[in-house]
Amino acid sequence: MDTKDIIKKYRNKNIPDVINRESLVSLVDTLVKANIEQKSQEISDNLDKVVKGITEDVKKLTEDIKKKGEGEITKYLDTFGNRKIELRGNNGRDGINGQNGSNGIDGKNGKNGKNGETPVVYYDKIIMEVVGQIGDLKEKGNEIISKINGSSDKILISSVKNLQEELDKLKNEIRVTARSGKTSSGGGMGMPVHESKSLTSSTTSVQTNQKVSAKGYAIWIYYQGQMVARGVGYTMSNDNRTINLSFTPTDGTFLDIIYIRTS
Repeated sequence: MDTKDIIKKYRNKNIPDVINRESLVSLVDTLVKANIEQKSQEISDNLDKVVKGITEDVKKLTEDIKKKGEGEITKYLDTFGNRKIELRGNNGRDGINGQNGSNGIDGKNGKNGKNGETPVVYYDKIIMEVVGQIGDLKEKGNEIISKINGSSDKILISSVKNLQEELDKLKNEIRVTARSGKTSSGGGMGMPVHESKSLTSSTTSVQTNQKVSAKGYAIWIYYQGQMVARGVGYTMSNDNRTINLSFTPTDGTFLDIIYIRTS
């Protein structure tokens, strides 16, 4: 019952009844309650409108965020936070800072990783590559020898180490022997001789069957087909027969010796 209804209720009452103290108190009480109920209803309606408006705004913002993406969240939150709401209370005071929290407990150590696989080395492939390279070198060596033998330009004496020196010594010995008409201590010139000596890893020297002429210089030695240089691969003793090897031969190999014996 609002104020207008209350007034209508007491409008037709007799004057004595209205003036009655109890009736007057009842009237005032009714008017106050009715006024309070009316104001409460108005406040409730206003609150409903505000809440409904906020709900609609939040719903709209949510839909906009979904459409425009999460990158716009901060922008909308700032916009929403700056809006003024009539029923917002005063800012509260800052609270007292709490105590610093303790450091957390260290986590457990992780498990050891699995062992890696053992690397595989393909030795057969490596060996084949090395053998192929050796074969290439051998072919190149044969090609060089073939070109030298077939060329009109032979190998120069200066290209062979100590060859000129050895030839000069040999010429000098021949010249001295021819002038004196006698056999020198190294013996005169005789026929060329070829000898082959079998070797082992313990062989350190070999002897020719006869003395080498030119004081032991008229000699050419080959080990497994390769020429051995005097002073590098061997030396001659003063007896002009003993050949001292400067390298260790392999078992089952041979030393080919070509020399001019003394007459």
